[in-house]
Amino acid sequence: MTVRLVHASLSERLRDAEAAFRLEPGRGSTALVAVAVDMLVAGVSTPGITGLAGDDAAPSEDVERDFGAVLRELGLTALTPADSALRMAREIAHALGAGTVAPRDAATRLWTLFVAADYPDELAEFANIADGFGCIPEHVTKVDLRAAAADYVGRAGRVATG
Repeated sequence: MTVRLVHASLSERLRDAEAAFRLEPGRGSTALVAVAVDMLVAGVSTPGITGLAGDDAAPSEDVERDFGAVLRELGLTALTPADSALRMAREIAHALGAGTVAPRDAATRLWTLFVAADYPDELAEFANIADGFGCIPEHVTKVDLRAAAADYVGRAGRVATG
């Protein structure tokens, strides 16, 4: 049975949660469960979604199993590590621009994602500036890092829509 997810915002949140789960399992498990609960509230119900919504304190293997069922039910393929990193980098860039994450924390997280995803080319420029900020902040300023974040978000938006 394939179910179509009609709520675009839920679809995006599901993919963002999947990206976090792929690269930061502890954080991502919580996000996947929260999206599954919201899907049920929105009237999107499948056995996989119901199972995932109940995985609040479950080990990551259970979350992986139930999330796999959700992907199959929705007719989706799993994100690659690179796709996951690009999604999470966009989230970090937005948070950096909004001032909700410290530049050093953003730089550390971004570099960690870049390495975990096997150095995707699309993220190289932003990640290298972040690495410079993390290693030698006297040479790479917060303004440089925020400018790189804004540039990345702009490029990511053009790629996604164009």
